[in-house]
Amino acid sequence: MHCKNYFFLATHNTWRSRQDTVAMTEVGEDGATQREEDSAVVARTGRPLVSPDMYSGVQSWSDWVEHFEAAANVNGWSEATKLLWLPVRLSAGKAQKTAWKRLTPEAKSSYATAKEALQKRFEPESKRKLYLVEFQTRRRRPSEQWNDFGDELRVLADKAFPELDDKAKELLSLERYLGELDNPQIAFIVRQR
Repeated sequence: MHCKNYFFLATHNTWRSRQDTVAMTEVGEDGATQREEDSAVVARTGRPLVSPDMYSGVQSWSDWVEHFEAAANVNGWSEATKLLWLPVRLSAGKAQKTAWKRLTPEAKSSYATAKEALQKRFEPESKRKLYLVEFQTRRRRPSEQWNDFGDELRVLADKAFPELDDKAKELLSLERYLGELDNPQIAFIVRQR
């Protein structure tokens, strides 16, 4: 049995005290077999395979939307289904519920328009300026690992410069990273590569 050709899917329905159900399905090159199995599990249980986290307002809106869309993809949700789930997952706090209620009917007409309107609400242009300042002033903490510092710079670059392509953001992050190195010779060597 080749493990890479099989997908193990485990679901557990505790609210009905069912036993764990484990299905093993061979995945074709196009992935169609797995999609059919996933759809069958959702249809059989009436529940999504993965439930997206609630949006609390503490985490970044962009990060949460990325998570929400990944869960929607696993569940095979259409744009209409994502639109139905969006307000449900915004119910973590009063501010999130209010944001959904204040959307115009036009904004609620599709998932894309709702997502865009909520993006403007939860991550306005002024917040982007804060990310830019944080990116420019971020220093490596003494106990912080270098790879963690680099990862944090990349995240801040994504938030501060959403209009730039990935290569440009990577270069900006690298320059900030190298600026934190104590040894200019090491920074010079890295720049040469």
